[in-house]
Amino acid sequence: MNPQKQDPLLNELLSGEELSDFRQISLERGITAVRRQHIRRTVLHGAGVVSLCLLLIAGVLFYYFSRQFPFYSSVPIPHQSAMSAQSGPDSHMKFINDDELFNLFPGRAMALIGKPGEQQLVFLDGPPSSFRN
Repeated sequence: MNPQKQDPLLNELLSGEELSDFRQISLERGITAVRRQHIRRTVLHGAGVVSLCLLLIAGVLFYYFSRQFPFYSSVPIPHQSAMSAQSGPDSHMKFINDDELFNLFPGRAMALIGKPGEQQLVFLDGPPSSFRN
C-alpha cells in the first residue's frame, strides 16, 4: 500500500494553516521559557557573587575589629601560694576578696574564671572607653 494513502489524516494536519499558527505560538512560548530560565540563572549567579563578596567583606571587617577591639581581655591572677611566699613580715601587700576586686572596676562586665587560687579576671566588655583609639 502507498504510504501517502495510509496517512491521509497526517498529511492533512501537517499541511494546514492551523498548524502554522500552532507552530508560531509554540515557538513564542518556547522562546519565552528559555528567556525566563536565562534571566533566572543570571539573577541567581549575580546574587551568589554579591553574597560571596558580602561574606568576604564581613569576614575582613570582623577580623579587623576583633583585633582592634577584643571582645574580652584577660588579667591573670597569681596563685595564692606564690603570693604568700612573696609576702613576708615587712610586706605591705593587702589581699582582697572577690567583691572588693569587682568594686575596683564599677560598670564593667567581668568574671572570675578558673579554680580557686588559679583564677583569672576576665573583662567581658573589652577595654574601657578611655583606652580605645
